[in-house]
Amino acid sequence: MRSLEGLARRSVQSLLVLLTLGTLAIPPLVVATSGTASVDATWTALRILALYALTILFLNIMTGSFRPLLIKVFKPKLLYRVHNNSGLVGFSMAVAHMVLVIEFGLWPGFEKLGPVALYVFTATTIAILLRKYMKKWWRMIHRLNYAVFVIALIHAFQVGTDVIDQTFIETILIVYAALVGLGFIYRLQLVARTRLKKRTSKA
Repeated sequence: MRSLEGLARRSVQSLLVLLTLGTLAIPPLVVATSGTASVDATWTALRILALYALTILFLNIMTGSFRPLLIKVFKPKLLYRVHNNSGLVGFSMAVAHMVLVIEFGLWPGFEKLGPVALYVFTATTIAILLRKYMKKWWRMIHRLNYAVFVIALIHAFQVGTDVIDQTFIETILIVYAALVGLGFIYRLQLVARTRLKKRTSKA
């Protein structure tokens, strides 16, 4: 597939940007329409941060998984910066969420999977920050973000007040999960093709 040019490129760029902005608008919208947004500021912030951490992790995985396709629409350097920065922002929000969980006295324990997701997320974030010193391993560790998303998604369905109470966000998260699954399969396919090419060239 060739890189898009002209009107087609701008149209796809606009569509993807609008979809991204719409995705980022969902967390506060969900909390605002829950009927309990103004009960406690800390409780409200805790929930918004949780939904944003999961949402931005989803967007980060999308920009990573479908990078070979997205670079035909966006400049590679821009896409690279967006991917890296979104990962750091998502991680920061996950940490902030956990801090508020502790402050609110709702430490979930490992059976609720929240701490597990955060610890693995920490490992994947450190891997990308130290990639210059982990040339052989950082990609493998960073790919655990797929696992972070799955664990965080399960956690959201376990204890997420907004997820449990609203069918809308449940549906949205299921769509996110399906897209992450497609992205994972797409990347596996690319890895398999690359390995096949290497074997063929050596034969």
